Amino acid sequence: MGSIYQQQQNQNAFYFRRYSSVNITNGAAIIDDGTGEPLRESTGQLAVRSLGKAEDGQPKFRRLVSQSGKPTRLQQSIKLCDRDEEHKTKNALAVLILAQRLDQQIDSWEADADKADGTEELRPCGDTPVSVFFETVFMPWVKSEKEASTIKSYQSYWNAYLKDHFNHSKTLRGYEPFQGTNLLEKLAKEYSENTVAHARALASAIFTYACAKGYITYNPWRDVRKTTTGQDVDDGYAYTQREVEQILDTLEHVSGRETYSAQMAGMAVTLGFYAGLRPSETAGLRWENIDLNKNRITIKQAYVQGDFKGTKTGKIRHVPMLPALAHRIRLWAMVQGHPTKGWLLPNRNGDKPVTMNDLSARIIGPALKQVGMEWEGFYACRRGFGTMMVLAGATLDEVADAMGNSPDVVFRHYFKDKESKLAAKGMEKLRLAMGGERLQLAEVNQ
Repeated sequence: MGSIYQQQQNQNAFYFRRYSSVNITNGAAIIDDGTGEPLRESTGQLAVRSLGKAEDGQPKFRRLVSQSGKPTRLQQSIKLCDRDEEHKTKNALAVLILAQRLDQQIDSWEADADKADGTEELRPCGDTPVSVFFETVFMPWVKSEKEASTIKSYQSYWNAYLKDHFNHSKTLRGYEPFQGTNLLEKLAKEYSENTVAHARALASAIFTYACAKGYITYNPWRDVRKTTTGQDVDDGYAYTQREVEQILDTLEHVSGRETYSAQMAGMAVTLGFYAGLRPSETAGLRWENIDLNKNRITIKQAYVQGDFKGTKTGKIRHVPMLPALAHRIRLWAMVQGHPTKGWLLPNRNGDKPVTMNDLSARIIGPALKQVGMEWEGFYACRRGFGTMMVLAGATLDEVADAMGNSPDVVFRHYFKDKESKLAAKGMEKLRLAMGGERLQLAEVNQ
C-alpha cells in the first residue's frame, strides 16, 4: 500500500504516494519520457513495450525491467482529499478507507495492464490495516456472498468486540497469535463462552479471506489459543455499595480531555448499581424514559451490538429511583443542559448511544488501575444491586420484578453475598423455629 502525507505548502489536504507501473490518476499506461532508464543490460536501450497509441496519437509504453520483463514501478503522487472534521488526520478511518480504495483501484488497473501484456499479477500489500481491510475488502465480499442475517451479525460483532482491538495500528502482516490470545482472554472475563467463540470465528474469517486474496500467506489465528473459559455474563463478581462509591469517587477525579467521558461513565455505573440495569438497557435509555417528578425510570428497550431491541423479557418495567440515583441523574441533567429528549448517554455525534465497552476499556478500567482497583464490569454493578436488595429483606419476586428477571435467575446469579449474612439470618430463623436459643451472631444484626 502507498503512503499518506501532507505537503508543507498545503496542510489542508492529504496526498497519496505510491510506486506504480500505471498512471495513478487514470490507470493509463506510463508513456516513455525519454530519460533512457531503465536500460537493457544486453543492448543498453530503453526497455519498453508498446501498448498502441494514446488519444493524442502518441505511442503508449510501459517501462520494463530488462531481466524479468516485469513493469517498472515509478513513484507518483495524487491528492486524496481535503482536510475536514471527518478527515482530520492521516490516520483517521475515513482517510485510510479512501487510500485503501485508491490502492485497490490502482491494483486493478495494474492487473488489467499486466493481463494485456502478459506479465504477472502483483500481490496486494500485507501492511494494510486490519480495520481498513475489513471495511473495504472483507465486508464487500461478505455482502456479495452471504445472507443478510450473516452480514448483520458480522458487522455487529466487529463493532462490539473487534473494532477497538484492531483499531488503526494493527496490520494484516504484522498481527501475531499472542495478540489474539490476549483479546480472547480479555473478552472471556466479561462475556459468555458463546460470544467469545463468535468473536474468534469472525476474526479468523477476516484473516482467512486475507490469505485467499494474497495479502498474507499465513493466518495467525490458527495459533491463537483460548486459555480461559468464557463465563455466563450473569455469573461473577458483585460490587458492594462501598466499592461502587469508591469507583464513582475515582471517576470524579479524572481530569483533562476525558472529564466528560468520566462523568458519563459514572452515570452508567450508577444506573447499573442503584437501578440494577443491564449494560444494554443503560445504553438504550432516553431522557423521555426518566421521570424526575415521580423519581422513576421506564425500561423500554436495549441497545445491543449496534442495534435496538426490546428488553430481554419483552416487557416494559418501571424502576423507582433510589435517592443516590435521583441525585446523580439531576446532576447529569445539569451537565447536559436539562434535556427532555434524546439519549441519556449519547455518543460524540449524538445520533446513537455511547458504546459501553468503550467506557469500560478507555475510561473506567484505566482510571481504577491507577488507584489499585480492578474493573469487574457493568454486570458486577447489576449483581451488586440484586444482592443489596435481597440483604435489605426484599423477596426474590420483588427483586425479580425490579431487575427484569425470573426469581430463579435472581437466586442463581444475582445474589452474591460474600460474607453470607443472609445465610446467617436464615440459620437464626431455623434455630428459633426448632425451639433453640437465639444465636449471638454479630453479623446477623448488621
